[in-house]
Amino acid sequence: MAMWTKAEILAAIEGRVIKEGPVSEFTGICLDSRLVRPGDIFIPIVGERHDAHAFIAEVAAKGASLIIVEEKRTGALPEGVTIIAVPDTTLALGRLAAHHRRKMAARILCLTGTNGKTTTKEMLFLIFSAVFATLKTKGNFNNHIGLPLTLLELRPEHAWALVEAGMNHPGEIAYLTGIAKPDIGLVNNVGPGHLEGVGSVEGVALAKKELIDGMESGIAVLNADDPWVSAMAKGFRGRVIFFGLGEKADVRATDLALTEEGQTFTLRFPESSVSVRLKAFGRHMVENAAAAAAAGYAAGIDPKIIAEALGRFEPVAGRLAPKPLESGVYLLDDTYNANPSSMAAALETLVSIKKDGRAVAILGDMFELGADSRKEHEKLGRLVARLGIDLVFVAGENARHVVAGAVGAGMDEKRIMASDREGISAAAGRALRPGDRVLVKGSRGMAMEKVLEYLAQADSAR
Repeated sequence: MAMWTKAEILAAIEGRVIKEGPVSEFTGICLDSRLVRPGDIFIPIVGERHDAHAFIAEVAAKGASLIIVEEKRTGALPEGVTIIAVPDTTLALGRLAAHHRRKMAARILCLTGTNGKTTTKEMLFLIFSAVFATLKTKGNFNNHIGLPLTLLELRPEHAWALVEAGMNHPGEIAYLTGIAKPDIGLVNNVGPGHLEGVGSVEGVALAKKELIDGMESGIAVLNADDPWVSAMAKGFRGRVIFFGLGEKADVRATDLALTEEGQTFTLRFPESSVSVRLKAFGRHMVENAAAAAAAGYAAGIDPKIIAEALGRFEPVAGRLAPKPLESGVYLLDDTYNANPSSMAAALETLVSIKKDGRAVAILGDMFELGADSRKEHEKLGRLVARLGIDLVFVAGENARHVVAGAVGAGMDEKRIMASDREGISAAAGRALRPGDRVLVKGSRGMAMEKVLEYLAQADSAR
């Protein structure tokens, strides 16, 4: 089925036709030359390390019917295919997504926050898809390429789309908000992440606030317990629904209790309350659930349906996902990424579930902290000492700062070890014993999932 016409594309991206092909209607939009099908539109994106214009001849041979190229790259183009030139193919992708979003009747929920975006989105999907035909961001496709690609998947049958907006510099969320035009905007939290790009936690807050500032009306779902986030309500022209664990929240989680597989709590809405059984550990997971519940409430979904949906949630891989080993060692896979606030939340969760075993932390560097990197890693060291983590293994260029912080805070040097990733994997593998609770966490570039792989293999070999 044709989704696009040439006239529609020209109107959306304001390009100029430099070659005419025989086809004027097109089926889909593709950025990956390996996935192009006959009838598709191919948009070659220019990145820091690659330029997809190199694959134009290949996609033309595969049957692409229209190719959008950058004005600076119009040499040696194939015949028999329509080619439109634009100043910037990434901006053209965003304009096509914005045009497509306006064509579709679906309502849009856009969420952002320093931590918990993908976990909250998965909770939201369980809640919304129980009632509506719902589209969601795949994985963490939350940047200037991923968000447009998600919106381009909207079809007439969709009632809602749930999209993430991430950032590492000011203005990025404003750009994404302008494309998505959200009906509901959700800000989960603000913490010290991407400091290299925004300079300070205040800079993070200003960047996240771009979502609310970019909404002309609609509903803002905001964290009442986070002063940076709750302050975003000021001046907003639409309705505000607060969530959290404190008394100021409209949708509030109370009566938290640990279970063998997670925790239970009560969700209190303005008109009713429901009990929730969540298969995930950590207070921050309850905060994520309260955020998702408040957004579901904003969309008119029955609280009983919200509670049932949250009961079906399973932790996302790499986001504090349990991985019990045959020996009785219990791993917590939080290897997707790390910043100071997510480290603190994960470590506090580790201590809360250690029971009679030992709490063991295997940690990699936190990236993108700029000038605050040494200070934040020393602070992490002081935190592991204060929480009484029994054994700590650290890897990365900043490992020595974690050790200095921990030892300076009174931790016995014998309980903390610094080495490279392979070194701490081997040392931890020798030290672990049944009953230990083990957190593995670090920034994406540290590839801490390789530590998990090593520990699982070593455990099986015993």
